[in-house]
Amino acid sequence: MDKTFDDLRVMLKANYPLLYFATSEYDRVKQKVRRIAFDMNYSFNSWDTVEGLSSHTKKQTGKYVEVDKHKLHSNTKTAEALLGEIKALIEGELKEEADTNKIPSKEIYFIEDFHKYFKEEKVLVYLRKLTSLLKGSNKHLILVSPFFKLPDELEKYVTIVNVPLPDRDDLQIRLNDVKDKEEVNPDLENFSLMRFRNDRHGSRFGFQISKGERWFEFKRSNTNNFKRERTNH
Repeated sequence: MDKTFDDLRVMLKANYPLLYFATSEYDRVKQKVRRIAFDMNYSFNSWDTVEGLSSHTKKQTGKYVEVDKHKLHSNTKTAEALLGEIKALIEGELKEEADTNKIPSKEIYFIEDFHKYFKEEKVLVYLRKLTSLLKGSNKHLILVSPFFKLPDELEKYVTIVNVPLPDRDDLQIRLNDVKDKEEVNPDLENFSLMRFRNDRHGSRFGFQISKGERWFEFKRSNTNNFKRERTNH
């Protein structure tokens, strides 16, 4: 898992404009990409059809992130409109740079479920045209989909990133999140981690992290079942 996101850091430094993440773990990947964005002094924005375009701001404490509607929120209801607004924004910044030497802002746009929009001709054209603009302004589009689906005409413009399934460190982070919400019996925590570590085929980690988290939540709330299972083992 870490190697994938170490590679992402390299890709951002190398100014890869369009990245395609094949994963169904949107929240987990978004958190990791956002952390990298903040570490590398990028602004981080996300878009989906429900919430629209949102801007993510790291609070001074460093632990919490504030998510608000982006200044372009009202004009980005569709994928086509979103790409059009990003194109116009970049063109405006590049013009300002030429006039005043002001360097464009570093930004990442994390766009969910983008496979649904590849059938739209204007979306494909926007993505092709945005490639050079993004590279010239240090901005990146990260297209996210639960599976790999890329039109032939975009293959030479987009870099594919296959996100691996969660590992033990990811599980520990999620268990810590649960512990932060309320007190957890230490025996339950140790038992849960032991079950994941000792699975001889490693198949527990074929689960999405959300399934692993639900499994732990279920065991935490069902104390009687937990005690019986401990006894049997």
